[in-house]
Amino acid sequence: MMEMLADVGLSADFLHWFLAGALTLLVIDIFTCTEFLSYASLAIFAAWGTWMTGAPLQWSVLVFIIYAALGVAFYYLCWAKIVRPWVMKLCFGHSSLSREAAEALVGQTGTVIGEGEEMYLRVLDELWAVDESCRAGFANGDRARITAYDRGVVCIEKV
Repeated sequence: MMEMLADVGLSADFLHWFLAGALTLLVIDIFTCTEFLSYASLAIFAAWGTWMTGAPLQWSVLVFIIYAALGVAFYYLCWAKIVRPWVMKLCFGHSSLSREAAEALVGQTGTVIGEGEEMYLRVLDELWAVDESCRAGFANGDRARITAYDRGVVCIEKV
């Protein structure tokens, strides 16, 4: 493997920077919530894996596709479903929902928990504070639909 790298003129340290770049793009993607950085990171990871296996040129395309499939599986099964939401909730709480996530939250139904000043809406096992202007007419246990979202506070209507 090292002989092949020397023939091409690439050092092993240079290839490790590819992996570091891919991981850096994934970390940046946590805070920007764009798919472009994720796809670029997956492509870099697949290219790095292909190069590190030392497969002949005829097999490089197949090896690249296998690494890309593994990367996509990791991304969607672990990163997007577990790591990104956990970091977003840990670092920012509810107030950091992206515009897309806030739009997805509108229209969700949940159960009213509490009354008066302590009124929350439970949606997908998360509690959301209910805006003061929307609290009238609701009792503990009522079903409600989210009509608006603003900085961690939801406005609701009866279902």
